[in-house]
Order: sequence, then structure tokens, then C-alpha cells
Amino acid sequence: MNPDPIESALLLGAAYISFRSALRIYTSRSIDGVYWPAWFYYMAYEAWRFPYYWTLGQPLSIVINALMFSTNFIAIAGFVRIYRNKNE
Repeated sequence: MNPDPIESALLLGAAYISFRSALRIYTSRSIDGVYWPAWFYYMAYEAWRFPYYWTLGQPLSIVINALMFSTNFIAIAGFVRIYRNKNE
């Protein structure tokens, strides 16, 4: 049994949840209550999973992981922008 499709489906669900969370923060333009270390932790964890999935030979998981990594990276960049505009 190849675990790549199962892992990819779970990662795709997590990427959707991450995207919806970031979108909600962008639309409300409020970062009150956002726990920053969690976003950085997940982004670092996803960066670590690139070589992990590569060694396991799971190309679909690598692609979905890249989607999750970029979603979190863009979200953090947006949070920083909202934070800077809030403090000006």
C-alpha cells in the first residue's frame, strides 16, 4: 500500500484550513489573538518535511507540502504587514 495519496489528502485538508484561517485574518484586518509562534512552528515543520518526503519517495506529498509552506509563508508576511500598519 502506498501511503502517499492518503498523506496528501490529509495535507490538502490541512492546507485548506490554514488558508481559511489566514483569509479570515486578512478580511478582518485584525491580528488580535493570533498566536505567532504556532505559525512559525508549522512553517519550520513543513520545511523539515521536504527532505523527509523526498527520502520516502512521496512526490505528491512534496507538492502539497509546498502548498502548505507557501500558504503559511504568505500568511506570516500578511500578518507582519497588518501589524506594521496597525502600529503606524
